[in-house]
Order: sequence, then C-alpha cells, then structure tokens
Amino acid sequence: MLKLPSLLLFSLLCISTVFAKSTTVHFNLIDDKGIGKDIGTITIEDSSHGIILTPALNNLPPGVHGFQIYQNPSCSPAMKDGKLTAGIGAGNHYDPHITSHHEGPYGHGHKGDLPDLYVEANGSSTIPLLAPRLNVNDLYGHAIIIHASSDYYSDASTKLSNDRDRIACGIVKKERGNCILFWCL
Repeated sequence: MLKLPSLLLFSLLCISTVFAKSTTVHFNLIDDKGIGKDIGTITIEDSSHGIILTPALNNLPPGVHGFQIYQNPSCSPAMKDGKLTAGIGAGNHYDPHITSHHEGPYGHGHKGDLPDLYVEANGSSTIPLLAPRLNVNDLYGHAIIIHASSDYYSDASTKLSNDRDRIACGIVKKERGNCILFWCL
C-alpha cells in the first residue's frame, strides 16, 4: 500500500525535474572580420524566478558589460552604415511583443535586456545573473551578445546603441534532451 504513494511521489519529482530546462551556450569573441576565439560558456537554467545565467567566461575586457538577447541566431558581421560591423547578423534586440522600448530586465520593454555582466580584472566572469521575465524556451534560436560598455537601459542614444561595440556572441541552440519513460526534452 505504501509503494503506490511512494511511486507516485517519485514520478511527480521526476516530471518536475524533467521540465526544468537548462542549456549551455558557447561564446566567441567577434569583430568586423567575423567570429574569433572561444571564450567559454554560459549555462542557462529555468528557475521559479526566471532564468539563471551562470557564466564561465574568460579573455574579456574587465568591467561591466551590456548583455542582450538578439532576434537572429547569428554572430556574423554585416554591413551597417556602409561598414562591415561585428555581430550585426544577430539583428535587433529580442522583442516578441513589439514594445520597441529598452527598459531593462525588470521593466516592461523588450525581453532581450539582460542584467549587466561583470568581468573581473583577470578577464573572467563567473557571477550568476537572474533574468526574471524569461525561460529557457524563449532563448532557443537567438543570439546573445556581450557589449564593450555597460547598458543604460534607455531608448535614448547611448554608447551601447552603437552597434560597433559588440565584442562577444553565442547562439542558443536546442540540445537533444533526456528521455524518461515516454517524455523526451
């Protein structure tokens, strides 16, 4: 008699674990010539408060860097204002509700805004970040760009609005998940 409730509880725990998704994104430096050196990964996982992004990055300039999700799965350079420019293949910020506003990760503007990424003096970044309005499924098929300067989360023209400061990029690809009984992710 005790076996049935125990089996049911175990099944529910497995199902809830199965549906908590995570993915790892590989990042490379980028410039107007294309995609360069591998600089590490960011693991992204669902939580009850949004996604948690855990960087394991290196070889970045020290300081605070803007960090956004873009609409296209590309890190390639493209022409902008008559010049080949790093990461323009990623397109515009991810804005599925077409808000056209840049209000930060806690605002009600586009969903592409992520919290600023902090890089230590040695060029590494390992401090986890929370993006409360997203889940892992939102990110599949999009690029994530790291900028040279911090983000001001403003629609007004800033240093960050200059597309020439895109310095690193990763593409969020759907990975083949695990299968448990009849559920596959």
